[in-house]
Amino acid sequence: MYPMRTKLMVLFIILLSITIIGLEYFKHLLLPDLTLMQSHLITLCLLIVILSVITSTVHSFVRKLNSQIIKKQGEKSKLETALCNSEERYRAVFENSADPVILLDADTLENVDFNAKSCDLLAYAHHEFEGMKIVDYEAEPMADARKRFERILKSGNMEAFESRFRKKTGEFLDVALTIKLLTIENRKYFLLTWQDIRERKKLQARSIEQFDFLNTLIETIPAPVFYKDRQGKYTGCNKSFEEFLGVSKNEIIGKSVHDIAPMDIAEEYFRRDEELFRNPGQPQVYEWKVKTRKLGLRQVVFSKATFNDYKGNVSGLIGVILDITDLKSAETELKKSRDALAEHNRILVEWTSPDILYRPDLEYIIRKITETVSRIMGVERVGIWLYNTDSTRLYCMDLFDLAGHSHDSELVVADHPSYFAALRKERVIVCRNALSDPRYKELQEAYVKPFHVGALLDVPVIVSGEIIGVICIEHRDEPRDWTMEEQNFAISLANLFSLALEISRHKQLERSLQASRDNFINIVEKLPCSVLIVDMRNKVKFVNSGSEKFFGGKIMDMLGSEFPYPVIAGKTTEAELARADGKPARVSIIAVQTRWDNEPACLVTIQEKSHNGE
Repeated sequence: MYPMRTKLMVLFIILLSITIIGLEYFKHLLLPDLTLMQSHLITLCLLIVILSVITSTVHSFVRKLNSQIIKKQGEKSKLETALCNSEERYRAVFENSADPVILLDADTLENVDFNAKSCDLLAYAHHEFEGMKIVDYEAEPMADARKRFERILKSGNMEAFESRFRKKTGEFLDVALTIKLLTIENRKYFLLTWQDIRERKKLQARSIEQFDFLNTLIETIPAPVFYKDRQGKYTGCNKSFEEFLGVSKNEIIGKSVHDIAPMDIAEEYFRRDEELFRNPGQPQVYEWKVKTRKLGLRQVVFSKATFNDYKGNVSGLIGVILDITDLKSAETELKKSRDALAEHNRILVEWTSPDILYRPDLEYIIRKITETVSRIMGVERVGIWLYNTDSTRLYCMDLFDLAGHSHDSELVVADHPSYFAALRKERVIVCRNALSDPRYKELQEAYVKPFHVGALLDVPVIVSGEIIGVICIEHRDEPRDWTMEEQNFAISLANLFSLALEISRHKQLERSLQASRDNFINIVEKLPCSVLIVDMRNKVKFVNSGSEKFFGGKIMDMLGSEFPYPVIAGKTTEAELARADGKPARVSIIAVQTRWDNEPACLVTIQEKSHNGE
């Protein structure tokens, strides 16, 4: 019950015995003559003194010892209380932890302790999970697991990694595992804290898929795409951006606009970027320039917008570049074409006016065409050439150049077969380079080289389906690309010239026809017999003065009226007519096929027969 007191009592008895023996020895040694009574009295007195001293010393020691024992018992009680509270807190934290926790024996790798969360996630009952080893539910190979724990045991460092746990049902869990080495009462343990990361894995997979999709999308966009951080440093770009600038992605990432662009251009980039960062959420579109290595300075349209981080703060910007250099050039060319077309139309409208197109002076029209084409197209030489009657030679009707007008040249068709074959085959001969064009190979020495002809635009002149000549437009000294507007204008000029020739020929035919008609009327009017022109509808179109003896002074009233007798071309009929004096007359009506006013008609002659039938 009191082991300390028992030990003290035994010690006291031993000391007392030794003391008595010692006293008796020294008494006999020092006082051998004492009587027995005296000896006992002296022994008793000494013993009393010694016992008093010993008793006092022992009592003092015991009091001190009791005081220390009581103090230590109090401290022990407090420690036991604190340990109990600590264990309760540990258990509360252990059991209520949001994460599963397992305590493993470092030697056997058996479950020493675990919280309910571990059992729930692995679908084990508490008694089933107790005593299991980690190799029973971790899907990793046993050898790998043991090496890992041996490494942690040796280094003492905490390790975190991903692994797979196997549930009681056989289903596998992807887990994030943290292992820490603990020492409890001189024994080593592994503390395992883990999380089910299946959902996180799915989110990561979806994030990776989305990232791959966006990256693929950006890479496949044919337009240059770039993105920068909030400090204006490039963080990425697509392949089109690399190819457009002529630099690699490694030369771009981490650089600012001042690192990759000339100062004057970079300053505008920087100003626009800062403006966008000050007004996030609003797309920014503007035109500016980009200096590229391969293509030089390009006109572009920037389309940019900011993007945010997960906290909603502006994280950077993304931009797309649209190269409009060709579009701008096309707009310029289109304006030139539009202006040229307007000028061409104005000229064509002017030339279709009766004052020019119906002008009897064909030479004036030819000279006006050559002069105007030279001015509008900016060429040094323009010529109009016409075939002779048998189409064996081509004569220059007018050649306008810087020296003025001339018309003393000719080409023999047989000497230039390639050119005249192309002239017959093609609606317009578009020659960019006269020195290398095979259609002009026979003309090189005699025409192309002496007159320094660089390019030609030749348009056949067609009248009534036949080629009667050509308008030749010549650009000197260097090749030239003829625009479609210029080709169409040249064709329109050739058509107008063809129309002018048709009109001129038509007027000449009209004049010839009128002269023939006048001669016919002069001859017919002098005939004594009656002569009429009757059309296919039997309407009288002409009647001579010799018809007065049959029709009297009413012959002019007959024009446009129906002829009262049948008329059959190529046949002679007889009829009886009343003369103007009222006497009957036997006549022969002779009809011959002819044309009048460019329409089919019959020439009708009425001859009076004599009494004997002649």
